[in-house]
Amino acid sequence: MREDCFYWKCDCDISTEDKKRLYLSSKYDDPGIPDAARKLAEEFFGCRPDIFRPFGGDGNHYAFLSRYKERKIFIRTDDGLQDDDYMLAETALMSLASQAGVPVPQVWRVDVSRQKFPFRYQVMEQIEYPSLNRWNESGELDKMSIAVESGRVLAKLHKVELPGYGFINTGHLAATGKLRGLDRALPDYFVKRLDRHLGYLEKNRVLDADCLELIRIVIDKGLAMLNAVPGRLVHRDFAFWNILGTTQHIVSVIDWDDAVSGDPADDFGIMACFHEADFIDAALAEYSKTHVVDGCFLTRIQLHLLRNMLWKTVIRHRLGYFDQGEGFFLNKNDLGMPMFEYTLYKINGALKRLEKEL
Repeated sequence: MREDCFYWKCDCDISTEDKKRLYLSSKYDDPGIPDAARKLAEEFFGCRPDIFRPFGGDGNHYAFLSRYKERKIFIRTDDGLQDDDYMLAETALMSLASQAGVPVPQVWRVDVSRQKFPFRYQVMEQIEYPSLNRWNESGELDKMSIAVESGRVLAKLHKVELPGYGFINTGHLAATGKLRGLDRALPDYFVKRLDRHLGYLEKNRVLDADCLELIRIVIDKGLAMLNAVPGRLVHRDFAFWNILGTTQHIVSVIDWDDAVSGDPADDFGIMACFHEADFIDAALAEYSKTHVVDGCFLTRIQLHLLRNMLWKTVIRHRLGYFDQGEGFFLNKNDLGMPMFEYTLYKINGALKRLEKEL
């Protein structure tokens, strides 16, 4: 389970070299997982599929597309490096999101036992739309239309109430069929691994001492704001590469690997890691039609923006993202800044707002 994780990609125990292989290099060269996934497709269809091929893409999962006659499936697997069974929680959370009106792929099969195949897997509906990141990179994305739709989708998602906070307790889920966060209080989840993240940034001189001290001060002041926030279903990676659709419409929200019971403001804090104020304001204007967006909510967005930028800075430095070329998909932003400069811009912007508002 994920008791000691704030964000899986940053905090899991996979070695730095294995993470680089998963996120930065071709991970389909080893035939073991693709061959086993092909057998899974054959078992699912009951015959040899007409098409089976790696999907590619970024992230820590191996994904495959397969088709038999008119039926198409998307197979998502892990590589078995970690004893992580969160696919159970993902599938259950996706079902709740769907019931709330959030467009998600239908999951037809999930298995985390590794008894028959050397990986945990989901077999799900294949959504034949590109990610919004593709449209954004081509310059065709209508960002303001997507901002409004983002606010509408998150408004539906955040109606889903969950007990507890943080990552879902998969042991409890397997035993009872019920969803519950691992942490008793939202501040407990918020500060998880915080000292390690700040320690890494200090040790590697990514942020200076004055900045780190100010971060500690504003977080200490801001934690009290989280005490009264009820747990809601939060996606926690609501970014263009995790949303499929057209140039103007959201068709499906994917990659629920980081979904938790948390603060709705956190999803806007995540979006603020990648977008500027005009995008966030347009999303909030739509969101506010059904949810309260007051000064407290806006300040919590900045608090979550800061917290999320901290783990992102750790992973970006550790995996060498700052050294990637201009073609790297994360090395692009609305202001055209280099990634490291943009990272500091986001951290400093959140700090300035929090200094004024706390």
